[in-house]
Amino acid sequence: IFKPQNPEEYFNLHHASTQNIVEQIFGVLKGQFGILRYNMSIQAKVPHAVCMLHNFIKTHDPSDINTPDDI
Repeated sequence: IFKPQNPEEYFNLHHASTQNIVEQIFGVLKGQFGILRYNMSIQAKVPHAVCMLHNFIKTHDPSDINTPDDI
């Protein structure tokens, strides 16, 4: 296990961890909402709406949400 030796390494460790989480979230969203796989301009415009839809579906029909293992 890597242990940060200074504040810069600590920041970089947490930044990389956060980036991985964001990439996983977008992977789940792309699996659930296929339009995000194709058009970069759409990707830039709809993440908030897609997250809201994801949360709505998760709240009202959790069985309809794909997990990273399902994709």
